[in-house]
Amino acid sequence: MDHKQAERWKKTRAIGRNKYLLTYGVIAWGIIPSAILSVVEFMNNDGQINPMYVAMRVFVFATVGFFVSSAMWNSRERKFSQVAGGRS
Repeated sequence: MDHKQAERWKKTRAIGRNKYLLTYGVIAWGIIPSAILSVVEFMNNDGQINPMYVAMRVFVFATVGFFVSSAMWNSRERKFSQVAGGRS
């Protein structure tokens, strides 16, 4: 992580872990892809949509997004602490 990335992460981490996981994990990886795939399903099935598939997509994508963003947070925190520790 270079100085520019560290400064950007410093701003991002200021929102806090929970809000980061919600914004970048559950919403970005969960809700948005689920909505896009539901629209595709709607267009490809003559205007029909299966609510069970929508619920499964939201659950699976949001869960995966939570874990991916949690891993990203931990990785960036580790890199940030190395950069911050190197400055002391």
